[in-house]
Amino acid sequence: MHATISHFSLHEANQAVNNIRQRVARIYQMNSLLKIQLRSMHIKKHDDISFVDLHKEMTIDSASSIKILLRCVEDNLSTIKQSGCKLVSLENGVFQWPTIINNCPAFYRWQVGQESIMEWYDPQNKKTFSINEINEPSAELEPLWQ
Repeated sequence: MHATISHFSLHEANQAVNNIRQRVARIYQMNSLLKIQLRSMHIKKHDDISFVDLHKEMTIDSASSIKILLRCVEDNLSTIKQSGCKLVSLENGVFQWPTIINNCPAFYRWQVGQESIMEWYDPQNKKTFSINEINEPSAELEPLWQ
């Protein structure tokens, strides 16, 4: 088990982005393969796979493939979590790291496709701000979205 950092500096969080980028790419690849496997069995996104009789619905090879893919996704997500990163939304590719901004708990936020961390999130006010606005007084900040 990896030691987690309770609060990240911006530099540490950007290093963490570089460390998880490859794992996130693997998760998306495995998720795509998993969707293909499930679609071939006519299982929809919102179906509960635990109620599907896997032996009736697919071959042993398909069942094994799905189990392996699920395990790999879970392992990669677990490793990311152990590093101190929190998954906000896999579908939207949003991850965050705890920090302190203006003497208050906050999160650096990164989205898949961004080169580095571009935003920070204020959980108290439930608002997201540009990373460029960190040094300004928080009362003057304009949220990016709510």
